[in-house]
Amino acid sequence: MKRALVLTIACVIGLGIAGFAASPGMLSGVWTANICFDPQTTGNNITSFTSTLDIDYTVAGWTFSSASTFGITGWLEQEFSASGTLGAFSIGSTTVFDPGNATFTSWSVNAGLSLAGVAFSGTFMLGECQTAGGPYGAGAVITASGAVNGFTLGVNAYFNTALDADDVLGIVDCDCCLCFTSIDFEGAIPWPCVEAVTYSFGFSCDEGFEGITFCAVDLIFPNLSWVVFDVCVTFTTTQTEQKVLTISPTLNLGEVESCITFYMADITGVSFAGFEVIGVAVEACWNGICFTSTSSVLPLTLADLGFDDYGDYWESFCIASEGDTCCGGGFTFDVCNYFAFDSGMLFDWALIEANLKFGITSSFFITSSLAVDDTGFDSWCFGFEVDW
Repeated sequence: MKRALVLTIACVIGLGIAGFAASPGMLSGVWTANICFDPQTTGNNITSFTSTLDIDYTVAGWTFSSASTFGITGWLEQEFSASGTLGAFSIGSTTVFDPGNATFTSWSVNAGLSLAGVAFSGTFMLGECQTAGGPYGAGAVITASGAVNGFTLGVNAYFNTALDADDVLGIVDCDCCLCFTSIDFEGAIPWPCVEAVTYSFGFSCDEGFEGITFCAVDLIFPNLSWVVFDVCVTFTTTQTEQKVLTISPTLNLGEVESCITFYMADITGVSFAGFEVIGVAVEACWNGICFTSTSSVLPLTLADLGFDDYGDYWESFCIASEGDTCCGGGFTFDVCNYFAFDSGMLFDWALIEANLKFGITSSFFITSSLAVDDTGFDSWCFGFEVDW
């Protein structure tokens, strides 16, 4: 198996080189590498190493790509892809291998077509399974969308596939049966007194009818022109909540809105006595330097405002800058301080992160980053990026 995989990769690379020599095209790519150290550890204090090599070759309207990923344990992943047009169809395909184990990981192919104002697309997937039932599973999704006289409609039909919490398409069951999983409908209805009324509903094998939601966006109530509302009502077949009304307010501050953002709590119910501010962000820029401060209202954290990677902190102060260097490149720099409730440090300080990207030329950059938290010097990373 390993020998067959190596021969396959060699043939692909050889054919690619032959293609480069036989026909004119454009070759481009990016090579990046980054290594991180733990300054508090003696001896072998390397904590991580990552390197990616992306190569694209474009010819006759098609792009052929290779993406290689390396880590501290060696060659981690190899991806080959191709995309272009064939007649009226747009086509793309991606194949992924695991070089360390010399195994196939996944293959996906998608095609799209626009016909009479309606856009159609389909995606087929074949990939490894993490559950019992077989080494690989297959799935597909078919979509269609169109508009007429202000009405819009989009349809997504899933066959042994589903979207996860991050909207990444994956295979549901570990088999090669393209069985129906679910279908979703969404769109907008023109309405004379509001910007738009959107709708969404769906059906699935697990739940049957999954409910229907109508939303009216950017509503302005009389004598409340400084507040804009999105109002949604959801009808379901569950016994606990068969109808849910959600009101999402946004402060309309005019010119001030560009530098101050208020995070508002959604309101569920029919009537309300006031608004709940759960966070505020302030941003100001001068001569290429930007300052940003984001704070949540305790006991909430920055994750409640949408910053999922910083759920342990309730406030941040950041400074970012960018500009040109002397040799044709550019630089970017940012430093952020984070504060946690009861951290035990001055002002509840808990973490500082700094990142630098400096262009030696227009195609060669060096990078560096560091992190210091309330336990000490946590990490220091160095790297580079080469573009061509």
